[in-house]
Amino acid sequence: MDCKHCQKPLATGIFKQNRTFKSCPNCSKNNGQYHVYYPYSAAFGTTPKRSTGVNPDGPQSHCIDCRGGQSPHSFPPILCNNV
Repeated sequence: MDCKHCQKPLATGIFKQNRTFKSCPNCSKNNGQYHVYYPYSAAFGTTPKRSTGVNPDGPQSHCIDCRGGQSPHSFPPILCNNV
């Protein structure tokens, strides 16, 4: 399924505003209409195991709360059409 704002797949993590925000694929799929963004890297974390030439800081793909099964989430969601 694609985001109704940017038409990119909801299952894809996307950076916005010069890597200030990142979408969580799980939260976005759960929303079902828009990418759901959180502050990067505070809401995601990084690890050297995910480091690549394109993403040398090694961003986690899903937000910390999704990885930890926490609900409600620690950070307020920002929808794609508001970033």
